[in-house]
Amino acid sequence: MKNAFVDADTSQIKMQAQKFITLVDSMNLDDLNKDDPQILSAARQEVSDIKANADALLLENDITEMRQDFRMISENMYPFLRTIAYEGPKLYWQNCPMAFGENKEANWISNSSEIMNPYL
Repeated sequence: MKNAFVDADTSQIKMQAQKFITLVDSMNLDDLNKDDPQILSAARQEVSDIKANADALLLENDITEMRQDFRMISENMYPFLRTIAYEGPKLYWQNCPMAFGENKEANWISNSSEIMNPYL
């Protein structure tokens, strides 16, 4: 989704958001219950928040509003990845200090250390 935002391609953003929702829906969190029921509960809440923002993004047509939803998806993904003790490929937590104007920052998760800002 990040790359589609970098290109400011709203139709591609929606296509990637739909793929993202499908991936989120296919996650099996039940194994988390073996470690700690509280982890499972926290992960389910975070997934619910992630999906709510992804669903909202699909309803938007304005790129700025879509970026706000993307910001919230990212803000919920970060604690989710920490909750489930993510051990996959290296990810980067990146920041745009003026994503929505002066002093209105936003973050995103990237699979590359190179900054490709989805908010500009």
